[in-house]
Amino acid sequence: MLESHNVYVMYVYVTDCSGVIDLVFVLDKSGSILKERFPVVIEFVASLIMSMDVHPDRTRIGLVSWSDTAEVNALLNQYNTREDVIQALRA
Repeated sequence: MLESHNVYVMYVYVTDCSGVIDLVFVLDKSGSILKERFPVVIEFVASLIMSMDVHPDRTRIGLVSWSDTAEVNALLNQYNTREDVIQALRA
């Protein structure tokens, strides 16, 4: 991650990320990540999801956010495409 003028740039390079996997992203909303920086975290996770073959028989993605308590934002079987998962992530 490179920092320049208070803008963070993250590069994600995944090669041949295939196979069957259940993956849950746990997003920290507790305040340890500044509110104005949280969109950077969201876009980083979105970039990871874009590199995956999201499908019920391939990669299933779940989303959980936590602060004082945990909240399930997306169940593993709730979304069948990476675009739907990313839309839920950004909501």
